[in-house]
Amino acid sequence: MKHTKEVMAKVAALWMGVIWVTCSVVVAAFPKFTMTVLSWLTHGQLLPLFAMRRVSIESFVMGGVVLMGLGWFYGYVLGWIWERIK
Repeated sequence: MKHTKEVMAKVAALWMGVIWVTCSVVVAAFPKFTMTVLSWLTHGQLLPLFAMRRVSIESFVMGGVVLMGLGWFYGYVLGWIWERIK
């Protein structure tokens, strides 16, 4: 298979989708644990003010749309750079 920018964009979007679903399942299954990990990553910066305690269908869908769109865009840019280098 030839590595083109379109192929790289689709693969990046697919992987972002897999990561998105996995993270959403973990957050829904273990909300207290994920808040603890998030507080470690952000050094405890005011998490109770903006943290959601559950995963709603709206946040799940919108998060997926944004993440897969960004994954596609970054994959396309990486593929474009790859084609320019070769």
